[in-house]
Amino acid sequence: MLFSCIVRKAFWERYVDMELEPYEQLCSTSGFYTWGEIIRDEKSGEIVEHNVTQLSIAMREGEGKAEELPEVWVDDTVLKGPAAQMRRLTSLVYTTMEELQNAQRDLQILNDKLRTMAEKDALTGLYNRGKTEEIIYNLLDESAFNKVPLSLLMIDIDHFKSVNDNYSHQTGDLVLKEMAAILENLANEHTDAMAGRWGGEEFFVILPGVVDDEAMSIAETLRKRTENHIFPEVGNLTISVGVITVAGDTNSKDIFLCVDKALYDAKEGGRNRVVRADLSDDDRTFE
Repeated sequence: MLFSCIVRKAFWERYVDMELEPYEQLCSTSGFYTWGEIIRDEKSGEIVEHNVTQLSIAMREGEGKAEELPEVWVDDTVLKGPAAQMRRLTSLVYTTMEELQNAQRDLQILNDKLRTMAEKDALTGLYNRGKTEEIIYNLLDESAFNKVPLSLLMIDIDHFKSVNDNYSHQTGDLVLKEMAAILENLANEHTDAMAGRWGGEEFFVILPGVVDDEAMSIAETLRKRTENHIFPEVGNLTISVGVITVAGDTNSKDIFLCVDKALYDAKEGGRNRVVRADLSDDDRTFE
């Protein structure tokens, strides 16, 4: 079924039958022109009229044939006058649109690359410090407003300096990549969790909606996984973890100081340990 506006007939003049040639190659056509085509707006239900358009609708009974339909082609080089001018303008418009679409796609790809460079750590692929800090601050604001708990794990690879000194910085980079993979796998196991590199051999795991006991359990799981992991060229390594959970309005500076102190206590207490920060204590002592 072809619905073609009579305005097209007036514009195409003696070439009007040319646009029907592709259909004539499939089957014979007959009928009349209408004054515009109409569609119903899905949201408002209103009838919208479109002029100078052609609408084709195909229907079939039964299963389709296995063979493909023949290719159809129209020789529009015979167009003269306004029709020829329209053909050239149409070609220009389509070419320009294609170039703009390609430029837009390239720009989107470039923007994605720049965003990745701005947010991701080049070595590990985790969020970099700037992005990690931004995520934590945003989640702290949400926690203050919604009273939803937020837990943070601050992780440090034990004796990492000796890896660089005894092996090489290249080996150290491999260890950091392996550690990042462990952290990312852990984050993927928990809803909305994220991992980021804080700097050097220090990392963060961000656990929205996780309460303190669960956070301690997750940290202990991470500690055991790391202890049992075989790092390239180095073998077994351990980590120390500071854990903090907040819910409600808490000074962000205090949070970072507390979790950093918990991590320090874990390392001073013999390393390969998980220590929880107690933010509720006015003296900020730690368990």
